[in-house]
Amino acid sequence: MTITPELIQERSINGEINKQDALDLLTVLIENSENDSLRLKSLTALQELNFRSEDLYNLLEHLLLSDENEEVRSLAGRILILSFSEKELKPIMWAIENETSYSCLSSLFESIREVDNFNYHKVLLSFLMNILHRLMKRRHLNF
Repeated sequence: MTITPELIQERSINGEINKQDALDLLTVLIENSENDSLRLKSLTALQELNFRSEDLYNLLEHLLLSDENEEVRSLAGRILILSFSEKELKPIMWAIENETSYSCLSSLFESIREVDNFNYHKVLLSFLMNILHRLMKRRHLNF
């Protein structure tokens, strides 16, 4: 029998495996598979199972900051923002300042918009103000 994110999720929901084991199995799939679709399904399963742990936070932070696949970065950022909004903002700020993918940035902004956290909204506003400032500077206008 092939282990899939869906099977892991189903077995976790049914109580056949505990949350930590499900997290460990899904993490193995994310970290060791070259199949991006499988990795995204594993991340989605983690999100739907509503996990909260330091291990998961660290995995998501690593994926957001360094994964090659923009969809993986986008989903990792979304889960971080929606599930760990009480945590430190540095990874999200770094991603916003350094991300080159428009779709990933758009996903991060949309996730920030969905969360009710003033600090995240300040980060987004600061980013937008910096863009406006740079545009005004290019046009030699003071702001």
